[in-house]
Amino acid sequence: MKAYIITEKGLKLSCKISNYSKLDTPIETELVFTTSTTGYQEAITDPSYKYQSLVFTNPLIGNYGINYNNSESTQVHLDVVIINEENISTSHHKSELDLASFLKINDTPLISDVNTRQLVKHLRDHGQMRALISLEKIDYYDFNFKKDHIKSVSTQKRVHIPGKKQTVAIIDFGVKKSIIDSLKEHELNIYLFPYNCSIDEIKEVDPEAIVLSNGPGDPTQMSSELEKIKNLQELYPLLGICMGHQVFALANGAKTRKMLFGNRGSNQPVKDIAKDKVFITSQNHGYEVTRESLDKTQLEMTQFNLNDQSIEALRHESLRAISYQYHPEANPGPNDTKFIFNEFIELITGVQDA
Repeated sequence: MKAYIITEKGLKLSCKISNYSKLDTPIETELVFTTSTTGYQEAITDPSYKYQSLVFTNPLIGNYGINYNNSESTQVHLDVVIINEENISTSHHKSELDLASFLKINDTPLISDVNTRQLVKHLRDHGQMRALISLEKIDYYDFNFKKDHIKSVSTQKRVHIPGKKQTVAIIDFGVKKSIIDSLKEHELNIYLFPYNCSIDEIKEVDPEAIVLSNGPGDPTQMSSELEKIKNLQELYPLLGICMGHQVFALANGAKTRKMLFGNRGSNQPVKDIAKDKVFITSQNHGYEVTRESLDKTQLEMTQFNLNDQSIEALRHESLRAISYQYHPEANPGPNDTKFIFNEFIELITGVQDA
């Protein structure tokens, strides 16, 4: 079925659309892109992409099929998946079905037969932006894109994932399965909490540490939770990841801002200042913590991005609290920074994890 992508910056592209049942209603969405060459399944099931449409720069999306074990959550969170070509042959011994069928099962539109190079260049020049996807060649019209991103992906009740060692409470802003799996590898006793849980609810499980998870949207939407985070970091060791990193920074008086087009991909170079080493990281975010806002805080930048100089890691000067903008479990992607979970255990126990 023929359709059109109409961006707020004036670009109109014709395309093919599949799995689109609302024939008379344009899809109102936000366009972003990723440079990852693999891991399309992990990306489309990542809660951090809620209410967005993802453009893949790699032209061979779908070539190794879908394996349900690779999903980062139980559903597709994207509004639309945008690829160059749909009819890519699938070949992998673990493949259970093809990408198009997976998206159809999840009632997610698939756009193909579109010039993704032109679309990505448009996003690089003008930034991630709102767009309409329509069966008619209409003019762009403005629409309200204020959505409650985190409420729509956070757990609605406390969830227990038993383990033999230290008890960790995860505040769920949209946590990826691979982050939970990385904590499970250390045999941690995990409790997953809704983003708006109270400190008293967390204290009920007697945790030894707190994890602030990844998640979608603007971190300032969590302004009502900042005082809670500030109090928790004084009671327990704390690790923030992606959205958790940004919320941690806001709770300590720093500021965040929207980036032009964000960092989304599995090849972002990050330098650790103290170690004088560079790590290749997997990232998915459209906001950053601003350097100038750290001056009047107790936060210290410990890592930065070599491409755009953005802050990649923070450490509290007096508390056992650290945070990272990228995804240290990097599933899929490089394993350069998986040691961060060992350092988190050491932060809890004071003893290096074996």
